[in-house]
Amino acid sequence: MGAAAAPRQLGRYELLACLAKGGMGEVYLACTRGPGGFERLVVVKTALPVSDNSEQMLLAEARLAATLSHTNIVQVHDVGIEGGAVFLAMEYLHGQDLRAIVARSWGTQRTLGLDPAIAIVLSVCAGLHYAHDKRDSDGGALELVHRDVSPSNVIVTYDGGVKLIDFGIAKATSLPSVTELGTVKGKPGYMSPEQCRCEPLDRRSDVFCAGIVLYELTTGVRPFAGDNEYLVTKAILEGDPVWPSALDPAYPPELEATVRRALAKDRRDRQPSAHALHEQLATFASKHRLDVSQFALARAMASLFDVELGAWQAAQESERSLLEYVVQQTRSDAAPPRPALVVAPSAPRLRRARWPRIAALAGIIGAFAAGAWLFHDGRAPSESKSPAPVVAPVVVPAVAPADAAVAAAVPDAAPAAVVQPVVTHHAPPPMRPIIRPAKQPKRDELIR
Repeated sequence: MGAAAAPRQLGRYELLACLAKGGMGEVYLACTRGPGGFERLVVVKTALPVSDNSEQMLLAEARLAATLSHTNIVQVHDVGIEGGAVFLAMEYLHGQDLRAIVARSWGTQRTLGLDPAIAIVLSVCAGLHYAHDKRDSDGGALELVHRDVSPSNVIVTYDGGVKLIDFGIAKATSLPSVTELGTVKGKPGYMSPEQCRCEPLDRRSDVFCAGIVLYELTTGVRPFAGDNEYLVTKAILEGDPVWPSALDPAYPPELEATVRRALAKDRRDRQPSAHALHEQLATFASKHRLDVSQFALARAMASLFDVELGAWQAAQESERSLLEYVVQQTRSDAAPPRPALVVAPSAPRLRRARWPRIAALAGIIGAFAAGAWLFHDGRAPSESKSPAPVVAPVVVPAVAPADAAVAAAVPDAAPAAVVQPVVTHHAPPPMRPIIRPAKQPKRDELIR
């Protein structure tokens, strides 16, 4: 179903704008209306048409996800089939995903901080444990596994709420197996070793992925990175990440022990459940008196996204509804761009600070080379010669330094500005004539 061919009405939902497109389907901003001016803003996620054999199984899994009701899991309002494709209508969350939050915090040369980082992972663990323990109407364990716990699937609302999304296409291991159509295989860098090997999964696979998110939020570095998907998968299967204490000697040892256990290659060595990981993090937060409340997380969001919240406050003062505001922001090109996510695979981002000094040093070397050339030639440059190049450091929009990898950049991202040497040509100022001596001095004497 292409964006242009998509019906404006999908079931009882009016499609307002296309938010994203992917290989598995599309995501729309939509609303449903009722008597008395009732309006509800929702997000409609459509899946590509599937075969008749797998359609009913995929629909059964989606309906199962609609039964999940937890503070830290996005609520699915409706499930249906339209034009041969399964769709889900879920609550709209007014906030940002972890990709944007991490990019914004790193872009301002600040780390996210332990308080909000631990608060977010605690909420993710709570939502995961609820889903892992979900039972059917007969009391049987559903053994639901999310399989895609990654920054793009964690939303933090501006009021400090944390929601895990995309349970609608998670895998219930208790259901009969079908083809991989409609199931989440995970994203490179956010999969467990057994997931990379296509082995049967249980809740400990989600624990490993939550450990990856915990590592990234508390260190500012991805634990498993590479130039391509093969190298990333190889790192997950065979390599150990640079442990947090090597990146930051002040990293709390108790927290590193928790991270190391969550990222154990053998699932038997990890925390047995998301609840166990939650308990370890809650104990750490209490011992170190971290503020992991929803109010503290809301303050952190207000600090990071003051521009966005200021625009929403202005819209409220103009008596505009959330639906009107979100639709305008979605359709308008004037909406503030979301920053790109730049990550260093194995070293802190502080290495970026050396580039201004490198540019200045390049300027000095260029000026010295131009002066040496004039002395060696012994005369002013003639009009027939090309002017000497002058190296001037200028600020240009560019990607991160060579030792950083750009991973999963947010659409319409604005890359950070870094200082790079750029060669420009300027004519040198007029010079006084040089009178040659009767005997040309040697080069070494002239340099002295």
